[in-house]
Amino acid sequence: MQETGVWSRNASLPADAVTVDLEPGDSVTSFEYLMENEALLIGTSNGLLILHNVDDGSSATQVVGQLDGGVNAVSLSPDGELIAVTTGFAQLLVMTHDWDVLYEVPLHDDVSDDCHVSKDTETLI
Repeated sequence: MQETGVWSRNASLPADAVTVDLEPGDSVTSFEYLMENEALLIGTSNGLLILHNVDDGSSATQVVGQLDGGVNAVSLSPDGELIAVTTGFAQLLVMTHDWDVLYEVPLHDDVSDDCHVSKDTETLI
């Protein structure tokens, strides 16, 4: 018996299924809901940034960008004003809701002089 206001894992929620067509071999790697756009931002393994709007029952999907190396993750700033995207080429992009890239930086530096690879053990020291 289910009480009012209590969540049950057997409870069913009404949901409208929407299909976003991707190329063969492509898959969704990350997504975030953009309140300002009232849309879902989807990142894919082939590097597509897709904006999926659902408005009055009709859905619209638009490719807003394509990144070399694929999309690893999409995240919003705490205030929702900026979008951060990490790529398969270890780059971090920060952009606005108008898709203007504010900056792009590598996620890691090259191996520095402070660490080196030992030829004897082939491990990073």
